[in-house]
Amino acid sequence: MGKLIKEIQHLPIEGQEFILSGLASDYIPVEIDNIIYVIPKEVNTLIKGLAKALDDKKERERLSSLEKSKG
Repeated sequence: MGKLIKEIQHLPIEGQEFILSGLASDYIPVEIDNIIYVIPKEVNTLIKGLAKALDDKKERERLSSLEKSKG
């Protein structure tokens, strides 16, 4: 059974097929503030890398702050 995607229902069949074929390839859904975005895998990899770098930086700053308070 098919599922209606309201955002593309008024496009011509060719446009719908183009969008759906793109969605079926290397794209993944990402939810941000209860909104689902479909992004390329490479963008997701970039986002995850930036988030990890930020977490690593925060952890280093936390450890540095603890070392300063001990000394």
